[in-house]
Formats: sequence, C-alpha cells, structure tokens
Amino acid sequence: MAVLPSPNSRENSSTFIYSTKDKLSNGAIYRLIKKNFTRSHGTIKFNKKINHFSISPHISKDLSNKYFLIGDTLRSIHPVAGQGWNLGIKDIQTLSALINNQNLGDENLVKRYSQMRLLESTGYLSFTTLINFLYENNNPWANLIVKGVFNSLKNLNFLRESFIKQAMGRMKLI
Repeated sequence: MAVLPSPNSRENSSTFIYSTKDKLSNGAIYRLIKKNFTRSHGTIKFNKKINHFSISPHISKDLSNKYFLIGDTLRSIHPVAGQGWNLGIKDIQTLSALINNQNLGDENLVKRYSQMRLLESTGYLSFTTLINFLYENNNPWANLIVKGVFNSLKNLNFLRESFIKQAMGRMKLI
C-alpha cells in the first residue's frame, strides 16, 4: 500500500494505491487505509469511487518506427515503487534533448530514442516485478529478503538517502 499526494486547490488530497492478488471489498480497502494512514493523514474522507486496474507489466515498442512512446504508453510497471511518473518525465527529458541535438528528418530518430530509454525501462520493470513478487509470496525466504532490505534502508543512512533521492527522481541509477 502506498499513498501519493494529489494536489487539489480546494483541499488536501491523496491517492492511495493498494496491490493484492486477493479480491477485497471497498469496505475492506477503506478499513485498511484508515488503519494504516489515519495517524499520518488525520481524518480521511473517501471519494465514492474506487478504481480497480489489472496490472500487466510490459515495455512497448513502436514496430512502425514512426511514434515516440512516452510514459505509460512506453511501459507499464507495477506501482509498488511509485516510479511511473518519474520515468515519464525522464522520457520527455530524453526526447527533448534528442530533438535539440538531432536532425528531425533522421529516419532513425525514433529508434535511437527507444534504445536510449530501453535500459532504464527494463531495469525498473525488473525491479518493480521483483519487489512485487517478494511481497506477494509469503514464504520464509521472501520474508527474510524483505526484512533484510528494509533493515538496511532503515539503518544505513547513505543507502536510505540514495533510495529517497532516486524515488524522488533526483538521482540517476542508470
């Protein structure tokens, strides 16, 4: 479960993201959110609608070599790490830099852009799929790995700060 800010000019607002293999009622989701976030967010008022989305992680490729794919059009990754937005921004930055430095008539421009974004997209797709797999598989090995990584992040300042900077899009891993 994760919470993301959703700026609203009239009130404080957040989006709660929850991933599970189990089918939960809206009431069960409301109870989970209140249990885990009331202390940090105060009184929580819910919109009437909860959206459910199937997750199908993948990286897309334009086979016609005519279109620049960015953001969710380029890739679908599990929201467990909250990096979809950051990757979309990096797609735009990469495309802008490429267009500024290349001839727009170059027939390999789309291919070059796609190659530039492939490594990072694949890295995040692999990372988020692994994290989700570890959390969904409640077995002793997965639990040991999750606890070990969590304790490392909690106890090692440089690792925690690097993780936070990366999550905020302020540090490049690739």
